[in-house]
Amino acid sequence: MKESIGQTFVTNLILLFTGIGLLLLFYSVNYSRAYKAKNRIIYILEKNESFDAAKYEIDNNLEKASYISVNDNNFDYCKKYGDMDKNIYPKNYTNKNEKFYKYCVFEYEASYGKYYKVITFMKFEIPLIQGILEFPVRGETKNMMNTVE
Repeated sequence: MKESIGQTFVTNLILLFTGIGLLLLFYSVNYSRAYKAKNRIIYILEKNESFDAAKYEIDNNLEKASYISVNDNNFDYCKKYGDMDKNIYPKNYTNKNEKFYKYCVFEYEASYGKYYKVITFMKFEIPLIQGILEFPVRGETKNMMNTVE
């Protein structure tokens, strides 16, 4: 009887550490997906130097990367993470295929030029905790000079 209790404890311990390892694996995969999406958006913004010139290219890249899409343009989640007066996406935004991606872009003026703050979201795609856990991944572009006014 003594060995069976010890074996049950060891089995439970192995299951616990396996579960923790799987959660860390899910976290790292989802974080890397959101981090790559943020970096793609920043790269495209820096290349085009404005959101208006970059928005369709951003949508195409996020569609190819199978990033998180939402069905409507209700973007209340951006209110928690930045100044909505500085928000340029998703405010008043329409795209050609009516597919909206879950990211926020804020435009800020600097002493010279402007820069953009980009927020993408890491979402767990595990059925039980899918809607509960969602974390922002933030980044900023380099300062861009105002070349055209």
